[in-house]
Amino acid sequence: DVLVCLASNAGNVTERNTLLAEVWGNTAVSDEPLTRCIAALRKSLGDDPNKPRYIQTVPKRGYRLVADVQVSQEARANDEPGPRAGRRVPLYAILVLALALAVVAVYRGFIPTSDERSSTSVDRPVAANSDVSSVVVLPFNLVGGDGGMSNLGRTISADIVTLLSKVDGLRTKSLLYVDSLVEKGMSPIEICNELDASHLLQGSVETEQDTIKLTLELINAENGDVTWSESLDDDISGLVRLQYSVVDNVAVNVGFAPLVYSHEAVGDVDPRAYRLYVKANGITDPTRSSEVVEALAQAVQYDPDFAAAHSMLARQYMTRGWASEDRFGPYIGSSIQHANTALELDPDLVEPRLILANIHALRYQWVAARDALDAVTGSSPDALPAAPIVINFGKVRQAIELSVQMHADNPLGAGLTLQTVYFSIAGEFDRALQAAEIARNSGQLADISRLGVYHARQGDLETATDMFELFLPIWGFDPSLARPYAESIAAGQLTKEFQAALDGADKTLEANSLFFHIYIGSPADTVFELADRLYRERRLNIIAFYEPWAVEYRADPRFLDLVDTIGLLEYWRTYGPPDFCTFDDDRLICS
Repeated sequence: DVLVCLASNAGNVTERNTLLAEVWGNTAVSDEPLTRCIAALRKSLGDDPNKPRYIQTVPKRGYRLVADVQVSQEARANDEPGPRAGRRVPLYAILVLALALAVVAVYRGFIPTSDERSSTSVDRPVAANSDVSSVVVLPFNLVGGDGGMSNLGRTISADIVTLLSKVDGLRTKSLLYVDSLVEKGMSPIEICNELDASHLLQGSVETEQDTIKLTLELINAENGDVTWSESLDDDISGLVRLQYSVVDNVAVNVGFAPLVYSHEAVGDVDPRAYRLYVKANGITDPTRSSEVVEALAQAVQYDPDFAAAHSMLARQYMTRGWASEDRFGPYIGSSIQHANTALELDPDLVEPRLILANIHALRYQWVAARDALDAVTGSSPDALPAAPIVINFGKVRQAIELSVQMHADNPLGAGLTLQTVYFSIAGEFDRALQAAEIARNSGQLADISRLGVYHARQGDLETATDMFELFLPIWGFDPSLARPYAESIAAGQLTKEFQAALDGADKTLEANSLFFHIYIGSPADTVFELADRLYRERRLNIIAFYEPWAVEYRADPRFLDLVDTIGLLEYWRTYGPPDFCTFDDDRLICS
């Protein structure tokens, strides 16, 4: 039905409200069904929203069918006046039928899903893809007075990195990591060599009252030549247009197609809202998060159509929701509201979809989480990672691959920590240790808790104790409990000292006690009684049952009941089982 509406208005913009009214009538409470439908159509057609051959997104308005629509002779005959032997076939029936069959094929498994396409093995924990062209963006220098926006140059650079990540086939590098290389005194060309980048974008920003000027140059890293240079100026309200213009020029001069978007639909931004957005981006101290929220909330009041501010506000509220351990509380509700608003204003934004995918997974809404992930095309290296979402589905290999690429794009990010966790869950402890050592050598703290469990189960209490002394304080436990914890795991039962610590833990820490019991090998009755209570309190983390030490619990019939209760069993039947399970007819068998 959506395709019929688009085809009947081919070449023109069909408003989102029109599509919702025509297809869903009054039953749709948001535009999420339309977004999922468009994503399914694009996937079935192999269409890229950044370089569309069929369906083009027109920001803030709707969609346009850009493919040529050819009417078959049969459809043309059916449109001619005269008696009908049967029901009239619309002009677009043949086109619609062909595309609809492709969509059905996706859902019935004839076309590989994103999970199936991502099943290649990973040979080592850290591997960059040197065959993909990439652009390094240096933080732009601010020239002259800052007009109260001292962080303006870096904010514009970060937004351009995000836009460049949407260019099909082009990779960008983390601005945070580039910052660290600049601080080391590395030259632009040395930075490109370090990051295996083909080009580097650098420049400056000048402001005067409410006007802004960007002076930029794109450098070829191989020979140091300036590939493109230009000065662009506009009112601050037109800064988004300037950023898109920069990205178009960079893409073309590197050898890629520019982004496809409606120039007239890239609206103005209220200067007051943008100044607050820059202020929020300049606050990196997590203890000042309330200032960030206050600035962004005021920004969207000044300019309700400022998509980037809504997206950033959604992330702030999601982080607060995580900290409060309330998956259905007001913070998560506000996060959903602002993420949906950001997508209504700009359907091609990546981070709001990742935020919604995270929240859906937290709420055991597995299909909605998958739909949000499937709609993501391209991702900024400093954006919210997708790997922690994928692991909820039991797709351990895919989570490893995503964390490997995450580290390649941003060596200062959480990629190594996630690799340490996911290799451990996969039972590949040598690779987990390798990732942890790389993290330690680069000054990062990796989650080595599972490596400690591994050593304790092997009887190496000294190594396990050393690892737990680093790990336990992160969870709020005294490091003196490291030895009792290691002894509990080696003995296969809780020592009185560690049991007392668990009993006295606050609710946030108590939610993680399921992991402790599985690591120790507590009786199945204890594990499943705790899991059931955590589920009823909406605090269950199902990943605890994906651990390599949870094999006996996965073989218990109560595990099948548990995943059925939270909706995962039906999800696995539809989209395929997790890495550690198979289906024998309709029966789930886990190892």
